[in-house]
Amino acid sequence: MKSTDRLMIVGASGLIGSACVRHFSALDNVELFSPTRKELELTDRGAIFEYVITNKISSIIFAAGRVGGIVENNDYPATLLDENIVVGLNGLWAAHKAGIDKMIVFGSSCMYPTDAPQPMREAALMTGKVEQTSVAYATAKLALVQAALAYNRQYPKGTFFVPVIPNSTYGPCDNFDYKSSHVMAALIRKIHFAKKMDLNEIKIWGTGKPRREFVYSDDVASACAVLLNADLPNLDEPINITSVDEFSISDLAHTIAEVIGYSGRFVFDTSMPDGASRKALCGEKMSALGWLPSCSIVDGISQTYEWFQQNFSSDDCSYA
Repeated sequence: MKSTDRLMIVGASGLIGSACVRHFSALDNVELFSPTRKELELTDRGAIFEYVITNKISSIIFAAGRVGGIVENNDYPATLLDENIVVGLNGLWAAHKAGIDKMIVFGSSCMYPTDAPQPMREAALMTGKVEQTSVAYATAKLALVQAALAYNRQYPKGTFFVPVIPNSTYGPCDNFDYKSSHVMAALIRKIHFAKKMDLNEIKIWGTGKPRREFVYSDDVASACAVLLNADLPNLDEPINITSVDEFSISDLAHTIAEVIGYSGRFVFDTSMPDGASRKALCGEKMSALGWLPSCSIVDGISQTYEWFQQNFSSDDCSYA
């Protein structure tokens, strides 16, 4: 980043975008721009270009897009693919056309093949089939990562694009909708209302055996700060952003229950899909740049739960 960087965060109200706003707004050398959906229509690439030019943006963190858990991926695959590709490609084009210095664009760990060696290295992308429950979303994200790298190859003196792959991210401003949330937010919601309603047990999809790594959103933001400042010559692959916090779904549920103070039991519905059995990412590239996550899983869950309590009605006890 320059001595005074004009940084644009797209998707600033979302999970990762809001964490980036918190992180960069505390820095003296950054002038922050975080347009809302009403201020900037992301399906209009010309509008994005005009915003970037008018505000003399020098760097972008592009965290916009539609995300969802297993239910969302199963019910709306075409919507997920279409919206993410359109919005993402518009952002890449506008940044390139405006000639900004650097742009971070987000992939997803679901892009990795289900049979990739664990922890998964970036070179494993496109070496096998991805998990079928998220194939549409994974295809959209893979297209954007490859588009970013393609811009770098075709225009080596133009905007430098940095595609990143964060592992399962959670934190304040997560999506807690009972139909479209990811596992961390879904379990926090379930367990919160089970405690409120004094339920003795909670049903959870799948066997509880799949393992996931979880990275707190503010840690992802700090990784983005490192990447905006880093010299990254010959970047021909995306960069994983991950943590050492790997848990089975069962262990995660019990950890959340301890934080919330729920003492009931969990029943696993083995007729429902598990998704990938494990999604551990290799974090060597980020550690080589001097970055390590700083938030423990218990602290992260506690801060996420605090935000949830402040932003959701205590009377809304609906959950799946």
